[in-house]
Amino acid sequence: GGYGNATDYGSGMSGWCLSCHTLYNAGNMHTVDDVVPAAYNSYLKTGDYTGTQAVSYDQMVPFERNLAADVLDPTSTVGSDGTSTVACISCHRAHASAFDNALRWDSTHEMLAQSGILNEISTTLLADGAIPYYRDGAGFDPVTEYGEYQRSLCNKCHVKD
Repeated sequence: GGYGNATDYGSGMSGWCLSCHTLYNAGNMHTVDDVVPAAYNSYLKTGDYTGTQAVSYDQMVPFERNLAADVLDPTSTVGSDGTSTVACISCHRAHASAFDNALRWDSTHEMLAQSGILNEISTTLLADGAIPYYRDGAGFDPVTEYGEYQRSLCNKCHVKD
């Protein structure tokens, strides 16, 4: 469980985002700078709540560790430590993605595996950067990672599936 080996965020990402996107703040959108819910560490995928802090980090749902840059580790698979916080980048990619609302995953289908973008292998989408959201150089595929029936990754924190 957990798709690690990605950018390890320290702190201040949401403040950086909100410096331009002033209409998106905790007052009228999803909250940021709140502590990552405990569910994050136990939720590995739909139906599997056996995760532990040591292995629960998922690069598709990152968070801010609130650590100094010199101690961040982009190869870490460690989940939230109780002081980690939700950030804009937990659900969205900076400056657009292949998905609605610049989300990190396709929310237009009940299951991630149903995503047309996921299943598209044309060079047009590849050139536009769509495929790497799911299939990067490490060969990431949500069916392999989570299973055919993985629901929205909002469940990593909210566990509504």
